Amino acid sequence: MKGGTVQINWHETKPILTLDFHPKSGLLATGGADYDIKLWHINPCEAQKKSPTASYQTSLAYHGSAVNVLRFSPSGEQLASGADGGELLMWKLHSTDVGQTWKVLKSLSFHRKDVLDLQWSTDGAYLFSGSVDNSCIIWDAIKGSVHQILADHLHYVQGVAWDPLGHYVASLSSDRTCRIYVNKPQKTKSKGPKMINFVSHNVITKAELKHSDDTTNTRTKVHLFHDETLPSFFRRLAWSPDGSFLV
Repeated sequence: MKGGTVQINWHETKPILTLDFHPKSGLLATGGADYDIKLWHINPCEAQKKSPTASYQTSLAYHGSAVNVLRFSPSGEQLASGADGGELLMWKLHSTDVGQTWKVLKSLSFHRKDVLDLQWSTDGAYLFSGSVDNSCIIWDAIKGSVHQILADHLHYVQGVAWDPLGHYVASLSSDRTCRIYVNKPQKTKSKGPKMINFVSHNVITKAELKHSDDTTNTRTKVHLFHDETLPSFFRRLAWSPDGSFLV
């Protein structure tokens, strides 16, 4: 394995805040403070002595503010983008005679302030978002509507994650808590599948710390997470592929 700088590209000299790789192709999406989503194709090089290259494909210009997060759906057919001011868009891939193009499919409106993180459910049927308005929202990606609001945090929600097995969702906030929610499906009147319904399962905030030089075995509880003074825009989480660990 060899590491190195393949290529340097710019977003009009503005900060790049997010990127995501397409799950099935060499497409890379980047977004930032220039309000644009840029798509790049990563061309792998089969020759060992040559490095892969990145070629610019197109820009998706629709947002009217900084793009904070981009996430391709598991199928790769859709792209979700979250921005300042609560903007949340779903894009869909269309095939035409001249090639492929991405068009806005839905605009998801409910967050009152900046959307800082997004995550798709494994089946691509739902979206999970976190915002500066202190809330998390689970969206029905098919209907384009709010499915459930999780409003337990007391400060900005800066990171969200959906368990790959579909049992849990997690959120991390500058209120110094990580909240874990478990899916307890609701019964429906019809014979169809039960509706997902997440309820609070655990709140992670402090951990016991034993001092190495303490002979009395004294343990103190310390905060695991920094407060809102941390100079970081995001606090993004990630599950391991088998759902056993949350980082």
